[in-house]
This record gives sequence, C-alpha cells and structure tokens, in this order.
Amino acid sequence: MIYLLIGEDRSAKDQQIQKIKKEYLPSRDTLNFDFDVLYGHQSDHVHLKKILTSYPALAPQRVVLIHNIEKLTQPNKDVLLEIIERREKYLVLILDSEEMDLKDAFINKISTAAQVYKTSSAPVETVFD
Repeated sequence: MIYLLIGEDRSAKDQQIQKIKKEYLPSRDTLNFDFDVLYGHQSDHVHLKKILTSYPALAPQRVVLIHNIEKLTQPNKDVLLEIIERREKYLVLILDSEEMDLKDAFINKISTAAQVYKTSSAPVETVFD
C-alpha cells in the first residue's frame, strides 16, 4: 500500500501517519522493528534501496515513511519508482511532501499508485493559540 500526503498542515498529516502506523504496526515491538523514517534531502539511493527491500521482522508488513520526497535526487526517485511498480506486499510506503506539482511526471506516477491525502495550508498560529 502506498500513501501520498501532500500539504503544509503538519498536524493533519501527523494524525494520518499515526492512523496508518496503528493499522499496520499494532504493537510497540512491531513499531520498533518494522518502521523506518527517512528524509528526502538526506538519503542516498543505496541506503534507500536497502530500506525499501528489507522484509519485516515481526509485522506482516514493513512501514517506511519518507518525508520531503520533493527533495529526492534522481537516483532516489528511480529507486522509489522501481519499488512502487513492483507493488510489494510486504511494504507500506508513506510519502510526505509539503508542496507538489501534480503535473510533475514523478509525482504523477506516484499519485496513480497511491492513496492521496491533500491537506490545506498550515493554519497560521497567533499568540492566542
């Protein structure tokens, strides 16, 4: 399963991420062993491929959350698209981006394979919040 979270509302996206984690990783042990968080601007394609092709240890499916997918390099995008095309049953991908152009070829390929959740702009916090 692939989830694409688009938008600036961090709170709404965090709630969606928690919901997905609770569905696929019911216990603390599965959360410790079968959940990884990556950031698009920090990942290299070798490490990304290693994480995405690793099988789960305890849970039926491994959950990988990648923040800032708009900052992935082209080799990372290629690895991610390759994994998405395989539609591996052992992997649940949560892809997070603050802003994305749905006309972009990379995002378009992801969005056709994913459940897309769009959030609104982040609410402006005031001193009264």
